[in-house]
Amino acid sequence: MKNKVMIIGITGGIGSGKTIASKLFEKYSVPVINADVIAKSIAENNLRVKQKIVSRFGAESYNFNNYNRKYIAKIVFQNKKALKDLNRIIHPPTFVKIKNKINLLEPQKNKYCIIEAALILKTQLQKIIDYIIMVEADKTIKIKRLIDAGNLSSEQIKSRMKSQMSDKEMKKYADFILLNNSSKADLKKSVSVLHKIFLSLK
Repeated sequence: MKNKVMIIGITGGIGSGKTIASKLFEKYSVPVINADVIAKSIAENNLRVKQKIVSRFGAESYNFNNYNRKYIAKIVFQNKKALKDLNRIIHPPTFVKIKNKINLLEPQKNKYCIIEAALILKTQLQKIIDYIIMVEADKTIKIKRLIDAGNLSSEQIKSRMKSQMSDKEMKKYADFILLNNSSKADLKKSVSVLHKIFLSLK
């Protein structure tokens, strides 16, 4: 790994706190690539992708040219085939963009980078990642966090959780686990430990 930037993937179920963990790594000047942000940008701006989404999910997929995430979410989180179809449309160009961002990083300046993504396991991303961090939290805590955020109903939360890989299955692939059941201060300490480990691996 001497001649390349080490790639660390952060994943976890909805409400686990993987974005919070990623932001804590950023405080150490670690580059963070957020796959969801890239995917959203592609859905908004890539004409070919937009055409495929409209063809598969209908004209309501966009409101005044803006990606209608609520409409799409309502469909895909209740239909596994629809979710797979959406992933087939968005994942390939997202993967290309992530690889391009990684290629711009300089090993002399960046010991490692973080890729934050809900979907890492059993995807193209897993093939380029050196180590996987799973952010874990109890189901009741995850649900409470999501309800407190106010963006989803309890039914929507359960539907999205059901569509994701279980924590038990995810653990089989994880090299490191960040437990996020308590305070941000505790998570910060855990991230600090992992940061030192990753620096020592180079």
